[in-house]
Amino acid sequence: MNQSILYPEDIFNAYKKHKEAFLIIDLSTIKENQAKTVKYCQLKIKKENGVEVVPIIKLFNLSAAGKIKAPADREYEQLKIALRRDDESNTDSLFGKAMELICNVFTKRVKELKAEGLINDDDDDDNNKSNCTIVPCCRPQTPFQKKAKNKQDVTVNLENPMIWIGLNYKRYTMDEEKQLEALDIKYKNDGKKFLVKDFDLNIYDLEKVVGKKPQLAQDSDNNKINNANVHKFITINSLLSGTVYMQVVMSKQSFNLNTRLTKNLYVKSNKNPSSSSHMFDDDEFEMMVAGSAKLDNSNVVVGDDFEESKPPAVQNTSNDDEYDDDEEKEDCDYGSDVDDQIKNLKFS
Repeated sequence: MNQSILYPEDIFNAYKKHKEAFLIIDLSTIKENQAKTVKYCQLKIKKENGVEVVPIIKLFNLSAAGKIKAPADREYEQLKIALRRDDESNTDSLFGKAMELICNVFTKRVKELKAEGLINDDDDDDNNKSNCTIVPCCRPQTPFQKKAKNKQDVTVNLENPMIWIGLNYKRYTMDEEKQLEALDIKYKNDGKKFLVKDFDLNIYDLEKVVGKKPQLAQDSDNNKINNANVHKFITINSLLSGTVYMQVVMSKQSFNLNTRLTKNLYVKSNKNPSSSSHMFDDDEFEMMVAGSAKLDNSNVVVGDDFEESKPPAVQNTSNDDEYDDDEEKEDCDYGSDVDDQIKNLKFS
């Protein structure tokens, strides 16, 4: 797997050179989980020089746009961090616009693959070509949320869209999981017990630097940051720097551009989140819906708690590169205006 760390500017340079062909859904790399319920393939970027790579995209000093709920308030095990397309702390950042471009082109390309008979969720369709890849679902889904339903159940556009980035757990074998500490708490949606888990990346505290090297983040009791205390450290308007990895995950829910933080996450924690601006107005709060709900059937209205979460579709205890957590999020079906959205993106 030819991975390459890219800056957001590299994404725009690739698009300017190759247009929509800069983004590649590489069906030749498809793998399947043991239960044969989820398929994966690589997302690749054709760089300006024509080299195709699996992108690891950098983000720098972006504000967490919502808070992670305390363990007792969580609906699901899976955690996500919310960012905004247009970050108010780092207005020069192009990360949000680069993600918007990737997600718009991905959505369009999935629909084209279906229309061209190259993917289908119906093995008996007479229009399938000989090289058609059968997948569990052809509905495109991305981490970019630009629409939500308001209290009147009317779908509206968010003026400053959300980007949901997974904060994933270390993988445990079944025997290892049995040894994990269990809190006297259950997740509200599925009743699953709350196991204290480490994340699959290093989280560093930018306010604790020794010899120009940031130290691993700890809570007030000097415990490592995990899923039981992360809400106290990554608070609303905390500044985040790191990298994201994207993989195509095909499950019965969607043809999903699964996006997660990877390797290292550097955090300047906001120690006074209660007095922070939420970076969006009250009307937008009224619009937002829980990340695990679909646009076409959700009427849930969220206040100032932005936790995007849903349990993994398949429990994976292997050590391969694939991550089979196909979270059901906002339905970001852009409809027939995808071309206009791509054309109207402004680069600086």
